[in-house]
Amino acid sequence: MDALKSAVIHSLEKDAHDAMTTVRHARGALDVTDKMVMQLARQLADLVGKDGNAVLWGQFAAANREGNFPGAVRTLMSEEFATSAFMDLSVATMEELREQAEKKSGATGGHIFFGQYRTNGSEFLLVAMIKQKGAITLSEDLRPTEIKEIDMSKLHQAARINLARYGEHLSEGSDDGEATQDRAENSEEKTYLCFVNRRGREEVADYFVDALGCVKGTSSSQLTLKLLKSVKQYVRDLPEIAGAHTEIKQGVVDYMQSLEEGQNVKLDEVVQAAKAKVHPTQAQLLDGLKEFLNSDQCQIPDEFPLSRQALKPHIRINAKKPNWGLWFETGIVGTADSEFLYDVVQKRLTLTDLPPDTIGSIEAALRARGQL
Repeated sequence: MDALKSAVIHSLEKDAHDAMTTVRHARGALDVTDKMVMQLARQLADLVGKDGNAVLWGQFAAANREGNFPGAVRTLMSEEFATSAFMDLSVATMEELREQAEKKSGATGGHIFFGQYRTNGSEFLLVAMIKQKGAITLSEDLRPTEIKEIDMSKLHQAARINLARYGEHLSEGSDDGEATQDRAENSEEKTYLCFVNRRGREEVADYFVDALGCVKGTSSSQLTLKLLKSVKQYVRDLPEIAGAHTEIKQGVVDYMQSLEEGQNVKLDEVVQAAKAKVHPTQAQLLDGLKEFLNSDQCQIPDEFPLSRQALKPHIRINAKKPNWGLWFETGIVGTADSEFLYDVVQKRLTLTDLPPDTIGSIEAALRARGQL
């Protein structure tokens, strides 16, 4: 975190299986220069994307229930001096949380931290629900006086909005014509916000997502393709194992192909499949793969449903005879305009884009035999 612009803490008071939910509001915004406030903001921001939590990516709902939160975010972004807009947003959000929490009997309350901050050149808005006991000590006016190290056991759930990316989305949405229609059809790619919650509490945490007027998820086909592309990118950036990127990707493809219908792709298992394709002494080079895949850059959730249709082009076809062998991905073979051209009548396969080294080796062999 480079700079904390605004922060406040309110309290949502509710016991499990009790419909009564009340809100205790702060008297005003927190002092962002206070060391305790900065420590709390940094710890919460750093939890997003860390191992031990599940990160889901999404966007604001375009229909059904949107609520007041998305509009308050837009107002915040449009204000030159946004302290009052920030406080208005936090109050409106607390009312949304109260209403939605009352609909979930198993939901419990907590301290709700709101923070607007800048990191790596981008601005974010974070809304995080912290356990009322064992994480932080607050004064009567809801200012932090003591902070223990906050981990996932003390965080109920959180949402983080990339305001820069959301701003780009709003700008694109204001255009007219066919381009706008194309973007609407691909709106699932516009994942400018993410949700964090402890594993096993997804159902309870739904009220938090609903209160913020959000919808979860990117299509399984997009995630399947993005995963394979991101694994390849990560490996190719590691000089020690860059040459093995094809086999490592294939290991991930094989893992996904082995899943039963209805099973989810899990990033922990993706990492293990990748590590199985390198020498044990190099496996540690892939320790950061999960964090990279689950990051704001890649936005691949901790687990997601596999799209077998999207996976098909990456499944290998193997051909082997005593004196030659060949493998290729199904996506590069076709009957026209493909790297591998298949003649259905003659049952022949033609390679149309041979690498220069292969061409050189073939021509050298033919020349040595007097055939060229």
